[in-house]
Amino acid sequence: MPYSNMALVELKAQPRTVIGKQVKQLRRQGLTPGVIYGISEPESMQVSTHELAAVLRNHGRDVVIALDLDGTDRRVVVQDLQRHVTRGDLLHIDFYEVVEGQMITSDATLILVNKSALAQTGGGYDQLLLNSVQIES
Repeated sequence: MPYSNMALVELKAQPRTVIGKQVKQLRRQGLTPGVIYGISEPESMQVSTHELAAVLRNHGRDVVIALDLDGTDRRVVVQDLQRHVTRGDLLHIDFYEVVEGQMITSDATLILVNKSALAQTGGGYDQLLLNSVQIES
């Protein structure tokens, strides 16, 4: 399915010049540092933590994002997400740029939607043996 027919999640980002230990200043300003990997050289960027958290909360990690990086529209997926161990704050995000027609491998999270008849009557319980599956698309 071409990206133009899909409902894309939009997110704005800016190029990032702050690197190393100075990224703590970005986080205090409400920005999450990140990197875009893919068809070209890795590119450092920053995105609003509030907007990023809303996208992840509403759409999850398994969605194509239309990332507006300083006026350039790029299609990306979340490759890796780092959170603080105890607080759960967003620390860093890695995006992978996707190109229409190019195959990518991704993990899709499995969600149990209904209960089996046995679990509904109280005679047992449902348990997923896998939390995710790897898909190629």
